[in-house]
Parts: sequence; C-alpha cells; structure tokens
Amino acid sequence: MYANVGAVIDAAAADAVTILEIGPGRGVLCSTLRHRFGPHIGRYYGIEVDQSVVGSYARIDEPSDAAAPIDLVIAGEVAEHMTADAFLALLESLHGCRSASSALVVSVPNPLAPGGIARDVTHVQHYPWYDLYALLRLEYEVVDVVRTYYVWNVGRLLRLPMRMILCSFLELDWAEGILCTARRPREP
Repeated sequence: MYANVGAVIDAAAADAVTILEIGPGRGVLCSTLRHRFGPHIGRYYGIEVDQSVVGSYARIDEPSDAAAPIDLVIAGEVAEHMTADAFLALLESLHGCRSASSALVVSVPNPLAPGGIARDVTHVQHYPWYDLYALLRLEYEVVDVVRTYYVWNVGRLLRLPMRMILCSFLELDWAEGILCTARRPREP
C-alpha cells in the first residue's frame, strides 16, 4: 500500500497534497508518509471512530470539515469493517470536499484466499476484488486493482509460484490482499 500511496503523491501536480485517511489509528501511516514525502504533504486529516486513539494527524469528524480540498483519500483495511452501503455513503460524503484530480487508495484482505474468510470475526462485509472494483466504479472513472501477497522472508517468496499454481488448479485465489487505486472522481 505504501508504494501505491507514494506513487499517487509523486504524481500529484500540487506541491502540497492534502490527505484524508479513514481509520488512521495512532497515525503510523501518517508518520511514515510525512517522513518520506514531507515537503509534498500539506495537510493530513484523519477520521477515526475510536475517540481514545490520538495520532499525528488533524482529527476531523466529517470530510467536509477539511479546510482544503482533499487530493488523496486512504482507506487501509477499514472497508471490510462496514457494510457496502455505509462504505458507499462514506465515499459519497467526499463529493463536496475532494478536488477534481483526487485519488483514492483502498486495501482489504482477500476473502477468496484459502483461509481468508475465517481470519477476522470483526469483518462486517467481505470484498472480493470484483465487488470492490464495482463499488469504486460508482464513484470514480478509473479503478486499478492490485492483488497482493505478503512476503517477509525468502521462504515465503519461494513458495509464491507453487501457491499460484496450486490455487489455479484448485480454483482458489492466491492473493492475500486487494489494493485498489481509483482516480478521476465522478460528478454527483
């Protein structure tokens, strides 16, 4: 996700990008992005449900509370914790505060991966790549889907080709995560 967010920040025409993160928690991604892209980030806002969590971002309750038009919206591993209707309503609430060139980066765990459904009982709705793609196309003209596999050591990297082959043979999905980048918001 970090690489896709970085690509959006690098591609932004403005010198100071305004970012809205949905569900930022303690602000780990905010700190990382400020460290890496500091001069390119103007304002960084966060909408967090848990009132006890304080991070390194300006906390807002509604997207319309942002002082500047939002150039980038990040929803990392939060969409699956709400229904599709609630997530779509959240995206629709961004209409008045996003810029014409704004982008959206959404990541979710892949429910079609072996063992994916039973991983987390706090998930309200599961989003296979095609459902997430269709949902984002309602609000954005261009949506790119990237299927991810987490590699943290050499053994896991070496197992990836065998996983891909076995999963295709068993008609399963080899990807553990789904990351979508959406651009060119539709007019309301």
